[in-house]
Amino acid sequence: REAGSFEQFFAALQIDIRIAKMEEEDAGRLAQLTERTNQFNARKALYSAEQLHEFCAAGGSVIKTAVSDRFGDYGIVGVVLIRKDDAEQSVSHEHGAKPSGDASGDA
Repeated sequence: REAGSFEQFFAALQIDIRIAKMEEEDAGRLAQLTERTNQFNARKALYSAEQLHEFCAAGGSVIKTAVSDRFGDYGIVGVVLIRKDDAEQSVSHEHGAKPSGDASGDA
């Protein structure tokens, strides 16, 4: 079966990317993502779940990214930490996540 054009192939994947603020139950998974070492971690600062909550309490924002496609739900795969008092950002992104059917991403 041919996929046709790139646009048709991409549309057939049915990729759904969700970006939202961290919720209480996300803190553990987001802390795990700050520990990943790869080319997308711009600052390499490690955060525990408690430190992520403190970061928010100090005026920062923690943003999560979750992804699913026609093959399954990859759960939370990315985190962005934004300080409102300056332009500094830290980005962490997990590679190689496998569909687990579990929206938490803890495969």
